[in-house]
Amino acid sequence: MRRIYATKLYALPPRLDELVAQWKQIGLNTLFTTPEVAGQPEYRALAKKNGLDTFLIVPVFFEPGAATSGALQSTVDSDGHRVQEDWVEFVSPSCSAHLHTKYQQIDQLLRELRPEALSLDFVRYHCYWEQVGPTARAQELRKTCFSPDSLSDFSKHQGIVLPATLSSTAQISRWMLEHHAAEFSRFKQATITNVVKTIAARVRDQAPATKLCLHLVPWRQQDYDGAMKTVVGQNVTALGECVDLLTPMTYHFMVRRDPSWIRRVLEDLEEQTPTPLLPSVQVSRTYRGDELPLEEFEEATSIALRTSAAGLVFYNWEKLAASPERRRIAQRCIRYDQEVTPATRFSSFGDKAPSIRSRSTIEGR
Repeated sequence: MRRIYATKLYALPPRLDELVAQWKQIGLNTLFTTPEVAGQPEYRALAKKNGLDTFLIVPVFFEPGAATSGALQSTVDSDGHRVQEDWVEFVSPSCSAHLHTKYQQIDQLLRELRPEALSLDFVRYHCYWEQVGPTARAQELRKTCFSPDSLSDFSKHQGIVLPATLSSTAQISRWMLEHHAAEFSRFKQATITNVVKTIAARVRDQAPATKLCLHLVPWRQQDYDGAMKTVVGQNVTALGECVDLLTPMTYHFMVRRDPSWIRRVLEDLEEQTPTPLLPSVQVSRTYRGDELPLEEFEEATSIALRTSAAGLVFYNWEKLAASPERRRIAQRCIRYDQEVTPATRFSSFGDKAPSIRSRSTIEGR
Protein backbone atom coordinates (compact mmCIF):
# COMPACT_ATOMS: atom_id res chain seq x y z
CA MET A 1 0.00 0.00 0.00
CA ARG A 2 1.37 3.41 -0.94
CA ARG A 3 1.86 6.10 1.68
CA ILE A 4 -1.41 7.97 2.18
CA TYR A 5 -1.82 11.75 2.11
CA ALA A 6 -5.52 12.40 2.51
CA THR A 7 -8.18 14.92 3.37
CA LYS A 8 -11.88 14.68 4.22
CA LEU A 9 -14.56 16.18 1.99
CA TYR A 10 -18.27 16.09 2.83
CA ALA A 11 -19.86 18.03 -0.04
CA LEU A 12 -19.03 18.37 -3.72
CA PRO A 13 -17.86 21.88 -4.80
CA PRO A 14 -18.94 23.43 -8.12
CA ARG A 15 -15.50 23.29 -9.84
CA LEU A 16 -14.27 19.79 -9.09
CA ASP A 17 -11.56 19.86 -11.77
CA GLU A 18 -9.90 22.86 -10.12
CA LEU A 19 -10.19 21.18 -6.74
CA VAL A 20 -8.47 18.00 -7.92
CA ALA A 21 -5.68 20.12 -9.39
CA GLN A 22 -5.23 21.76 -5.98
CA TRP A 23 -5.05 18.38 -4.28
CA LYS A 24 -2.37 17.23 -6.70
CA GLN A 25 -0.37 20.39 -6.11
CA ILE A 26 -0.44 19.84 -2.36
CA GLY A 27 0.45 16.18 -2.78
CA LEU A 28 -2.83 14.63 -1.66
CA ASN A 29 -3.52 11.21 -3.15
CA THR A 30 -6.54 10.00 -1.17
CA LEU A 31 -9.97 11.39 -0.36
CA PHE A 32 -12.13 10.36 2.59
CA THR A 33 -15.63 11.23 1.49
CA THR A 34 -19.32 10.37 1.55
CA PRO A 35 -21.26 8.04 -0.76
CA GLU A 36 -23.03 11.13 -2.13
CA VAL A 37 -19.74 12.63 -3.33
CA ALA A 38 -18.17 9.35 -4.44
CA GLY A 39 -21.28 8.47 -6.43
CA GLN A 40 -21.00 11.52 -8.69
CA PRO A 41 -19.84 10.47 -12.20
CA GLU A 42 -17.66 13.58 -12.55
CA TYR A 43 -15.80 12.81 -9.33
CA ARG A 44 -15.28 9.16 -10.23
CA ALA A 45 -13.89 10.07 -13.66
CA LEU A 46 -11.50 12.69 -12.25
CA ALA A 47 -10.39 10.41 -9.42
CA LYS A 48 -9.54 7.63 -11.86
CA LYS A 49 -7.76 10.00 -14.26
CA ASN A 50 -5.63 11.54 -11.48
CA GLY A 51 -4.86 8.41 -9.47
CA LEU A 52 -6.92 9.55 -6.49
CA ASP A 53 -7.99 6.79 -4.09
CA THR A 54 -11.43 6.98 -2.51
CA PHE A 55 -11.99 5.99 1.11
CA LEU A 56 -15.74 5.83 1.53
CA ILE A 57 -16.85 7.04 4.98
CA VAL A 58 -19.59 4.82 6.40
CA PRO A 59 -21.07 5.94 9.74
CA VAL A 60 -22.19 2.78 11.54
CA PHE A 61 -24.02 3.77 14.73
CA PHE A 62 -24.34 7.53 14.27
CA GLU A 63 -28.00 8.07 13.49
CA PRO A 64 -29.52 11.58 13.55
CA GLY A 65 -33.06 11.40 14.88
CA ALA A 66 -32.50 8.14 16.76
CA ALA A 67 -33.46 9.72 20.10
CA THR A 68 -36.92 10.62 18.79
CA SER A 69 -37.43 7.70 16.42
CA GLY A 70 -40.02 5.07 17.25
CA ALA A 71 -38.57 2.61 14.74
CA LEU A 72 -35.06 2.29 16.20
CA GLN A 73 -33.74 1.77 19.69
CA SER A 74 -31.53 4.73 20.46
CA THR A 75 -28.72 4.81 22.99
CA VAL A 76 -29.96 4.89 26.59
CA ASP A 77 -27.80 6.12 29.46
CA SER A 78 -27.55 4.83 33.03
CA ASP A 79 -30.41 7.09 34.13
CA GLY A 80 -32.72 5.60 31.53
CA HIS A 81 -32.67 8.65 29.25
CA ARG A 82 -32.33 8.55 25.48
CA VAL A 83 -29.05 10.25 24.70
CA GLN A 84 -28.53 13.25 22.44
CA GLU A 85 -25.64 15.65 22.98
CA ASP A 86 -25.49 18.47 20.43
CA TRP A 87 -25.19 16.67 17.06
CA VAL A 88 -24.04 13.39 18.63
CA GLU A 89 -26.86 10.87 18.43
CA PHE A 90 -26.33 7.11 18.32
CA VAL A 91 -28.54 4.11 17.78
CA SER A 92 -28.02 1.26 20.24
CA PRO A 93 -25.20 -1.03 19.02
CA SER A 94 -27.50 -3.96 19.86
CA CYS A 95 -30.30 -2.75 17.58
CA SER A 96 -30.61 -5.64 15.11
CA ALA A 97 -32.94 -3.75 12.75
CA HIS A 98 -30.39 -0.97 12.33
CA LEU A 99 -27.53 -3.42 11.77
CA HIS A 100 -29.50 -5.34 9.13
CA THR A 101 -30.11 -2.10 7.22
CA LYS A 102 -26.49 -1.00 7.62
CA TYR A 103 -25.11 -4.29 6.30
CA GLN A 104 -27.39 -4.05 3.27
CA GLN A 105 -26.25 -0.46 2.67
CA ILE A 106 -22.60 -1.53 2.78
CA ASP A 107 -23.28 -4.35 0.31
CA GLN A 108 -24.88 -1.86 -2.08
CA LEU A 109 -21.99 0.61 -1.78
CA LEU A 110 -19.48 -2.11 -2.54
CA ARG A 111 -21.42 -3.19 -5.63
CA GLU A 112 -22.09 0.27 -7.03
CA LEU A 113 -19.04 2.36 -6.08
CA ARG A 114 -16.16 -0.12 -5.68
CA PRO A 115 -14.08 2.24 -3.52
CA GLU A 116 -10.43 1.58 -2.75
CA ALA A 117 -11.42 1.42 0.92
CA LEU A 118 -14.36 1.57 3.28
CA SER A 119 -13.69 3.83 6.25
CA LEU A 120 -15.91 2.80 9.16
CA ASP A 121 -16.82 5.71 11.41
CA PHE A 122 -18.83 5.80 14.67
CA VAL A 123 -18.23 2.09 15.28
CA ARG A 124 -18.49 2.47 19.04
CA TYR A 125 -20.77 3.32 21.91
CA HIS A 126 -21.99 6.85 22.43
CA CYS A 127 -19.41 9.30 23.69
CA TYR A 128 -19.01 12.99 22.90
CA TRP A 129 -15.24 12.62 23.16
CA GLU A 130 -14.63 15.85 21.24
CA GLN A 131 -15.70 17.68 24.40
CA VAL A 132 -13.63 15.60 26.83
CA GLY A 133 -10.50 17.51 27.85
CA PRO A 134 -7.42 16.49 29.84
CA THR A 135 -8.94 17.48 33.19
CA ALA A 136 -12.10 15.39 32.77
CA ARG A 137 -12.67 12.58 35.27
CA ALA A 138 -13.75 9.07 34.37
CA GLN A 139 -16.87 9.24 36.52
CA GLU A 140 -18.06 12.24 34.52
CA LEU A 141 -18.28 10.25 31.30
CA ARG A 142 -21.76 9.14 30.35
CA LYS A 143 -22.32 5.39 30.71
CA THR A 144 -24.22 3.58 27.91
CA CYS A 145 -25.98 1.58 26.57
CA PHE A 146 -28.92 0.37 28.64
CA SER A 147 -31.56 0.10 25.93
CA PRO A 148 -33.87 -2.96 26.05
CA ASP A 149 -31.88 -4.57 23.22
CA SER A 150 -28.57 -3.97 25.01
CA LEU A 151 -29.82 -5.31 28.34
CA SER A 152 -31.22 -8.41 26.66
CA ASP A 153 -27.98 -9.04 24.74
CA PHE A 154 -25.86 -8.48 27.84
CA SER A 155 -27.87 -10.99 29.85
CA LYS A 156 -27.82 -13.55 27.04
CA HIS A 157 -24.15 -13.33 26.08
CA GLN A 158 -22.74 -12.96 29.59
CA GLY A 159 -25.08 -15.49 31.19
CA ILE A 160 -26.15 -13.00 33.84
CA VAL A 161 -29.77 -12.85 34.91
CA LEU A 162 -30.97 -9.34 35.71
CA PRO A 163 -32.85 -9.29 39.06
CA ALA A 164 -36.60 -9.18 38.55
CA THR A 165 -36.88 -6.88 41.57
CA LEU A 166 -35.22 -4.06 39.65
CA SER A 167 -37.97 -2.19 37.83
CA SER A 168 -36.27 0.87 36.33
CA THR A 169 -33.35 1.30 33.93
CA ALA A 170 -31.56 3.40 36.55
CA GLN A 171 -31.82 0.58 39.09
CA ILE A 172 -30.66 -2.04 36.59
CA SER A 173 -27.68 0.03 35.40
CA ARG A 174 -26.60 0.77 38.97
CA TRP A 175 -26.69 -2.95 39.79
CA MET A 176 -24.77 -3.86 36.64
CA LEU A 177 -22.05 -1.26 37.17
CA GLU A 178 -21.66 -2.16 40.84
CA HIS A 179 -21.60 -5.95 40.45
CA HIS A 180 -20.73 -6.70 36.83
CA ALA A 181 -18.72 -3.76 35.46
CA ALA A 182 -16.00 -6.02 34.03
CA GLU A 183 -18.54 -8.25 32.29
CA PHE A 184 -20.35 -5.21 30.91
CA SER A 185 -17.08 -3.83 29.52
CA ARG A 186 -16.27 -7.17 27.88
CA PHE A 187 -19.77 -7.31 26.43
CA LYS A 188 -19.42 -3.84 24.90
CA GLN A 189 -16.03 -4.63 23.38
CA ALA A 190 -17.31 -7.91 21.95
CA THR A 191 -20.38 -6.20 20.50
CA ILE A 192 -18.31 -3.62 18.61
CA THR A 193 -15.69 -6.15 17.50
CA ASN A 194 -18.32 -8.58 16.20
CA VAL A 195 -19.96 -5.86 14.12
CA VAL A 196 -16.60 -5.01 12.55
CA LYS A 197 -15.88 -8.72 11.95
CA THR A 198 -19.22 -9.07 10.17
CA ILE A 199 -18.54 -6.06 7.95
CA ALA A 200 -15.00 -7.28 7.23
CA ALA A 201 -16.30 -10.68 6.13
CA ARG A 202 -18.79 -9.06 3.75
CA VAL A 203 -16.07 -6.84 2.28
CA ARG A 204 -13.67 -9.74 1.80
CA ASP A 205 -16.41 -11.79 0.15
CA GLN A 206 -17.82 -9.14 -2.18
CA ALA A 207 -14.86 -6.83 -2.87
CA PRO A 208 -11.59 -8.48 -1.78
CA ALA A 209 -9.50 -5.66 -3.26
CA THR A 210 -11.26 -3.08 -1.06
CA LYS A 211 -9.33 -2.16 2.08
CA LEU A 212 -11.03 -1.64 5.43
CA CYS A 213 -10.24 1.32 7.64
CA LEU A 214 -11.62 2.02 11.12
CA HIS A 215 -11.85 5.34 12.97
CA LEU A 216 -10.65 5.30 16.58
CA VAL A 217 -11.37 7.60 19.51
CA PRO A 218 -7.93 9.08 20.34
CA TRP A 219 -7.62 7.75 23.87
CA ARG A 220 -4.72 5.83 25.34
CA GLN A 221 -5.13 2.67 27.40
CA GLN A 222 -4.94 4.46 30.76
CA ASP A 223 -6.94 7.58 29.83
CA TYR A 224 -10.03 8.14 31.98
CA ASP A 225 -9.51 4.82 33.80
CA GLY A 226 -9.54 2.75 30.62
CA ALA A 227 -12.57 4.43 29.07
CA MET A 228 -11.52 3.37 25.57
CA LYS A 229 -12.84 -0.08 26.47
CA THR A 230 -15.30 0.57 29.30
CA VAL A 231 -17.07 3.60 27.79
CA VAL A 232 -16.41 3.52 24.05
CA GLY A 233 -16.16 -0.25 23.63
CA GLN A 234 -13.21 -0.13 21.23
CA ASN A 235 -10.67 -2.90 21.84
CA VAL A 236 -7.75 -1.81 19.67
CA THR A 237 -6.04 -5.21 19.58
CA ALA A 238 -9.19 -7.07 18.54
CA LEU A 239 -10.29 -4.43 16.04
CA GLY A 240 -6.84 -4.25 14.48
CA GLU A 241 -7.09 -7.93 13.57
CA CYS A 242 -10.21 -7.19 11.50
CA VAL A 243 -9.07 -4.24 9.38
CA ASP A 244 -6.22 -3.01 7.18
CA LEU A 245 -5.84 0.45 8.73
CA LEU A 246 -6.73 2.20 11.97
CA THR A 247 -7.22 5.96 11.85
CA PRO A 248 -7.18 7.62 15.29
CA MET A 249 -8.80 11.05 15.28
CA THR A 250 -5.89 12.87 16.93
CA TYR A 251 -7.41 16.36 16.95
CA HIS A 252 -5.10 17.77 19.60
CA PHE A 253 -6.32 21.37 19.55
CA MET A 254 -9.96 20.33 19.84
CA VAL A 255 -9.30 18.37 23.03
CA ARG A 256 -6.87 20.96 24.43
CA ARG A 257 -3.65 18.96 24.14
CA ASP A 258 -0.23 19.92 22.83
CA PRO A 259 0.97 18.55 19.46
CA SER A 260 3.31 16.03 21.11
CA TRP A 261 0.20 14.29 22.46
CA ILE A 262 -0.32 12.95 18.91
CA ARG A 263 2.93 11.00 19.15
CA ARG A 264 2.02 9.67 22.59
CA VAL A 265 -1.37 8.43 21.35
CA LEU A 266 0.18 6.72 18.31
CA GLU A 267 2.90 5.08 20.39
CA ASP A 268 0.30 3.77 22.82
CA LEU A 269 -1.75 2.33 19.96
CA GLU A 270 1.35 0.71 18.47
CA GLU A 271 1.79 -1.18 21.74
CA GLN A 272 -1.64 -2.74 21.21
CA THR A 273 -1.64 -3.60 17.49
CA PRO A 274 0.68 -4.11 14.50
CA THR A 275 -2.04 -2.75 12.18
CA PRO A 276 -0.80 0.40 10.37
CA LEU A 277 -1.97 3.69 11.89
CA LEU A 278 -3.25 6.57 9.79
CA PRO A 279 -3.73 9.55 12.13
CA SER A 280 -6.17 12.33 11.31
CA VAL A 281 -4.96 15.82 12.24
CA GLN A 282 -6.94 18.97 12.83
CA VAL A 283 -6.46 21.80 10.32
CA SER A 284 -8.17 24.70 12.00
CA ARG A 285 -10.51 25.86 14.74
CA THR A 286 -13.26 23.43 15.77
CA TYR A 287 -15.23 23.57 19.04
CA ARG A 288 -13.03 26.46 20.18
CA GLY A 289 -13.23 30.22 19.82
CA ASP A 290 -9.49 30.72 19.34
CA GLU A 291 -7.70 29.70 16.16
CA LEU A 292 -5.15 26.90 15.83
CA PRO A 293 -1.82 28.75 15.27
CA LEU A 294 -0.06 28.02 11.99
CA GLU A 295 3.12 26.93 13.77
CA GLU A 296 1.16 24.47 15.88
CA PHE A 297 -0.62 23.06 12.83
CA GLU A 298 2.74 22.49 11.18
CA GLU A 299 4.14 20.86 14.30
CA ALA A 300 1.15 18.53 14.59
CA THR A 301 1.39 17.59 10.90
CA SER A 302 5.11 16.89 11.14
CA ILE A 303 4.73 14.76 14.27
CA ALA A 304 1.92 12.74 12.71
CA LEU A 305 3.92 12.07 9.55
CA ARG A 306 7.06 11.21 11.51
CA THR A 307 5.26 8.78 13.81
CA SER A 308 2.81 7.12 11.43
CA ALA A 309 3.69 4.18 9.22
CA ALA A 310 0.80 4.84 6.83
CA GLY A 311 0.63 8.63 6.32
CA LEU A 312 -2.00 11.08 7.56
CA VAL A 313 -5.44 12.60 6.98
CA PHE A 314 -6.21 16.33 7.14
CA TYR A 315 -9.52 17.10 8.84
CA ASN A 316 -10.92 18.66 6.79
CA TRP A 317 -10.74 20.07 3.26
CA GLU A 318 -13.17 22.92 3.94
CA LYS A 319 -10.78 24.31 6.57
CA LEU A 320 -7.71 23.67 4.43
CA ALA A 321 -9.30 25.31 1.38
CA ALA A 322 -10.04 28.46 3.38
CA SER A 323 -6.39 29.04 4.30
CA PRO A 324 -3.63 29.41 1.67
CA GLU A 325 -1.07 29.41 4.51
CA ARG A 326 -2.26 26.04 5.80
CA ARG A 327 -2.29 24.57 2.29
CA ARG A 328 1.32 25.65 1.84
CA ILE A 329 2.25 24.05 5.17
CA ALA A 330 0.53 20.82 4.16
CA GLN A 331 2.37 20.86 0.83
CA ARG A 332 5.77 21.46 2.44
CA CYS A 333 5.26 18.75 5.04
CA ILE A 334 4.16 16.20 2.44
CA ARG A 335 7.07 17.00 0.14
CA TYR A 336 9.51 16.68 3.00
CA ASP A 337 7.95 13.36 4.02
CA GLN A 338 8.23 12.04 0.47
CA GLU A 339 11.94 12.84 0.37
CA VAL A 340 13.04 11.18 3.60
CA THR A 341 13.79 7.51 4.14
CA PRO A 342 11.74 5.48 6.62
CA ALA A 343 14.71 5.37 9.00
CA THR A 344 14.97 9.14 8.94
CA ARG A 345 11.21 9.57 9.20
CA PHE A 346 10.94 7.62 12.43
CA SER A 347 14.05 9.06 14.07
CA SER A 348 13.34 11.22 17.09
CA PHE A 349 13.80 14.96 17.21
CA GLY A 350 12.13 15.10 20.62
CA ASP A 351 8.57 16.25 21.19
CA LYS A 352 8.85 19.35 19.02
CA ALA A 353 8.88 18.81 15.28
CA PRO A 354 11.62 20.65 13.38
CA SER A 355 10.50 23.81 11.63
CA ILE A 356 10.88 24.23 7.88
CA ARG A 357 14.01 26.32 8.51
CA SER A 358 15.59 23.77 10.86
CA ARG A 359 14.76 20.97 8.44
CA SER A 360 16.74 22.79 5.77
CA THR A 361 19.71 22.80 8.15
CA ILE A 362 19.28 19.08 8.86
CA GLU A 363 19.19 18.31 5.15
CA GLY A 364 22.11 20.60 4.34
CA ARG A 365 20.00 22.95 2.21
